[in-house]
Amino acid sequence: MREGWINRLPLCLCLLLCGGMLLAAGLTFENPSPVLQDPEMRREMAEDPALLAYRVKNGEVQICVNTALPSELQAVPGIGEVLANRIYFTRLREGNYRTWDDLLQVEGLGEETLRKIRPYLTLWEEKGE
Repeated sequence: MREGWINRLPLCLCLLLCGGMLLAAGLTFENPSPVLQDPEMRREMAEDPALLAYRVKNGEVQICVNTALPSELQAVPGIGEVLANRIYFTRLREGNYRTWDDLLQVEGLGEETLRKIRPYLTLWEEKGE
């Protein structure tokens, strides 16, 4: 029997509270924009979601779907609160997204939405992965 997300709620809360601050800076092949990984940058952006949304929209940073918190995913044009939570909790339940097609498992995320949000996202944090 598979465990539901409710059984992992304490883990989810821990991850939210910790804020995923154990990340290093990096670039991706798909877009040379830095990925939002630097702990100092993440703290700064968490304090000002509008600034994060601005920087994502202008291609200054990308969001890694395998490490992002829901609040960070919401900075991507086309991802609201509900979709951000679905992406986040599907990742916790199923594991990291290995391909772009894996994101299609997320309820409410179809091919058209994926096409629109993909330029702002990356699957991996480090260049070459």
